[in-house]
Amino acid sequence: RKAKRIWVENRRKVLFEYSQFSFFGESIAWTFFKLSWKMSKDSTELLWLAIVGIFDMYLTGKIDLSKFEEYCDSLKSHLKRLSHLKNDVNLFGSEDNSVDDILNIPLGKRSCITITQQKDLQLNLYRHWSLFESLRHTMVVSCKFKVWNIKGHKRLLEFLAELGVPLTQCKQNYSSMDFELRKNILQWVDDLSEKYSLDRIIGETFIANYGYKHRLPAGDVAHGVRALLESPAKELTMKEKFMKALDAFSWSNTSILMEGIELAKTQLIAILKQVHDIIDMKGVISSGPFLHVIISESAPDAKLFCFPCCLIVLARYLLTAYIACSKKRRVVNLPLVVITPDLSSPGYGFAAGIPPLAEDSPRNLFGKAFIQAGQMMNCQMEPSLYDLSVVKFAYNERSNLLEALISLLS
Repeated sequence: RKAKRIWVENRRKVLFEYSQFSFFGESIAWTFFKLSWKMSKDSTELLWLAIVGIFDMYLTGKIDLSKFEEYCDSLKSHLKRLSHLKNDVNLFGSEDNSVDDILNIPLGKRSCITITQQKDLQLNLYRHWSLFESLRHTMVVSCKFKVWNIKGHKRLLEFLAELGVPLTQCKQNYSSMDFELRKNILQWVDDLSEKYSLDRIIGETFIANYGYKHRLPAGDVAHGVRALLESPAKELTMKEKFMKALDAFSWSNTSILMEGIELAKTQLIAILKQVHDIIDMKGVISSGPFLHVIISESAPDAKLFCFPCCLIVLARYLLTAYIACSKKRRVVNLPLVVITPDLSSPGYGFAAGIPPLAEDSPRNLFGKAFIQAGQMMNCQMEPSLYDLSVVKFAYNERSNLLEALISLLS
């Protein structure tokens, strides 16, 4: 009887957590790659798409570090397996091979790209930006140094000086930096990471090479494709944005991906500026069981935050920055709700909720909380695509929404 009672209690607890929290399962790109592998139709190109999908989930906080490392171990084993497949057919100067023989080579054996796995700096788009700007716009670094104020800016300059990298080199494009500096920068940052408490600034990455021209890390591709999907261009429909993002994976025309990377830079600059403004104006308000921020319609970059992923990235950035500035210990245990107007649909707005920083888990209670709050207010809450923690609602109901969430979470 005791064993059964414990089993019933555990079952009730599991069912409660399953219904109360929303979370993300396996990457669909990874699922399709495993399917192609079991059908013996896998290739390096398909593996690359799976890598990009997993990196996107990690960068947007949909999976935690332990799950990401588990994925990386599986990806490395598949990469090692596919790299052993050699192309035994000489495409040039061979009279014995017919066209049919060449075309019938398995996909894994005639790959047009090569993928390498290595340790790398976990800095946003630094290969396509300057090292200085990349450090400023990477959440781990900017929140640790608090680069939005003068003291934090000086601390970043002190870090660069101790690295031994001249400021003139830091502020030019990374590809134009001195070769000796680029060769040693990884080791220098690793040596100083413990002193400056820069956790996770160095980690695993996968880099794809296409010929001698293109060399793209998976994180950069994820940033660029996501920026194309969430482009604020009004002249493009959602379908056209999706097709453009799909074209960005084409290695024969990387100009589309470069356009997405430039747009991703614009988003990162806007996010840091918005975080600076909110922290400076003391815009983060404690509502008891959670923190909340309301972005005004007059905000210069409000149009960029009308998309789920960009809004979630802003919320995570803002919560980390607020905790870094706050002297109250309890804020690490508080979730955050960010409300912003939807400029493309007048009268509507978006609300995004993220879990507390202390929880260190991607599971989110706001998916269920928003729906229950909508029922209490008799107001419709529309989940944004697949992410239940971002909802669209009537913007004039924002005060009622906050009151309903307070009563639910108290």
